[in-house]
Amino acid sequence: MIIVGSLFPFISTYIFPILSYIGEVFCALSVIFIMICFLGREGEVTKYTFLPGAIYVGLVTILNAIFRGHNLNILFVVLFFIVTVITAFFTFTSKRVINCLIACLMIFMFETYISCEMIFTAMYFSEAPREFMQGFNGMDGYLGSGFSGLFIFSYLLIMLVIFLSLYFGMIRNQRTMYIGWNYRIMFILWEILVICTTYVPVMGANSHNEQIHYMQYELGVIMLSMGIVVPILMITVISRRYALEKTALQEDYISAELDYINQYKKNQTETRAFRHDIINNLSMLSVMHEEKKFDEIEEYLSTLLNDISSKSSQYLTGDEMLNCIIGMKSSKMEEEGISFTLDGAIEGGLGIKPVDICSIFANALDNAIEACENIEDDDRWISMSLENSDKAINIKLKNAISSEEQTKKKDLGLHGSGMHNIKTTISKYGGTCNSKTEDGEYTLSISISKNN
Repeated sequence: MIIVGSLFPFISTYIFPILSYIGEVFCALSVIFIMICFLGREGEVTKYTFLPGAIYVGLVTILNAIFRGHNLNILFVVLFFIVTVITAFFTFTSKRVINCLIACLMIFMFETYISCEMIFTAMYFSEAPREFMQGFNGMDGYLGSGFSGLFIFSYLLIMLVIFLSLYFGMIRNQRTMYIGWNYRIMFILWEILVICTTYVPVMGANSHNEQIHYMQYELGVIMLSMGIVVPILMITVISRRYALEKTALQEDYISAELDYINQYKKNQTETRAFRHDIINNLSMLSVMHEEKKFDEIEEYLSTLLNDISSKSSQYLTGDEMLNCIIGMKSSKMEEEGISFTLDGAIEGGLGIKPVDICSIFANALDNAIEACENIEDDDRWISMSLENSDKAINIKLKNAISSEEQTKKKDLGLHGSGMHNIKTTISKYGGTCNSKTEDGEYTLSISISKNN
C-alpha cells in the first residue's frame, strides 16, 4: 500500500495524461474512419494517417513533463485539432478542406457524447453527482484522482474498441456502408439531445435533493440505457437496409449471369444451325452462279444478310458481362419508352470482375432510367459511349433529365448509396468517376485504368 501510495502521484501526473492523449488520438482516427466507411467521403488510410497522432502523443507528453504543474490544457486542445486537421488532410483524397472542418466538428460532438454517457454512468454510483456535472472538480485526495484515472482508462478502452472495430472490420477489408442524410440527421439530433439533457437537472430541479435524485437515477440509468440502445437500433436498421440493397445487387448479378449462360447456349445452338444452313446456302448460290442467275443471286444474298443481322446481338460492347447488363436493362427501357443508343466498343473487355461490372453499370443504368421516368415520354433517352485509350477505358453514360432533377443534382453532385457504390467500386481499380448536369442532360464519366 505504501509503494502504491508513493507511485500514485507519478501515475496521476504522467501516466493518466498519456492515456488521455492516446484516447483522443483514437477518437480522431475513429471519426475519420466513420467518414470514409459510412458517410461516403473519399479517403485512403496510409502510414501518414497514424503518424501525426503518434507525434502528438509524444509532443504533449514531453511538454507535460517539462512544464509540470502548469495548466497547458488550452495549448493541448489547439495542438490536438491541428494534428486532427493534418491527419484528415493526409487521409482524404478529395474536398480536403471541407472534410477537415467536418472531421473537427464530428470529433468534438463524438467525444462529448461518449463523455456524457460516461458521466451518466458515474453519477449512478456517486453520492455527489453534481460534481460530475461540473467536471469532476469537487473531489479531492486519492479518491478523486483515482476515479479520474478510472474515467480516463475507461475512455481510452472505449475509443480503442471503436477504433479497432472500424479498422479491422471495415478499413482493412475495404468495406463501406453508406448512410443517407435522413439517418445522419437522426444521429445528430439524438446526440444533441443527450448532450443537452446533461444540463436539465442544474436548470430545472427545485432543490438539491431533487437534483441528486434526478441525476443519480433518471440520468444515470435511463439516459445511459437510451444512449446505448438508440444508436444500436439505428445501426441495426441501417445495416438491414444496406443488406437489402446488396441483395438486390447480387440478384441483378445472378440474373445477368443467367442471361449470359442462356445467351451462350442459344448462340451455340444457332452457330451449329447456321453452319449447317450456310453449307446449303453456299451450294444453292453455286448452282445459281453456274446457271448465271445473277439477279436471283443478289436477291438471295440480300435476304441471307438480313437474316444474319437479325440473329446478331443488338448491343455489342466488347465485354460479355456488360452486354448482359445492357440487354437486361434494355427491356425496362422499352417498357418506359426510353430510346437507348450505344457507340463504340472495348477491345478485350473491361478487365474487371463481373460482379463489379454489375455493381457499376446496373446502378448507373438504374439511375438513368429513374431520371427518365420523371420527364415526358417523347424526351426520354439514354446513350452510352465507349472509348479505348492507351492507358484507360473511358465510358460516358448520358440521359435526359428534368429541370427539377437537374437542380437537385447540381446541388448535391454524386449522391445516394447507388452512386456511392459506383465510386467505391471504380476506385478499387484506380479509376475515377465524375458527373455534370447541363442543357437538360446528365453525364456520368467513368475512367478505368488498364493497369489496375
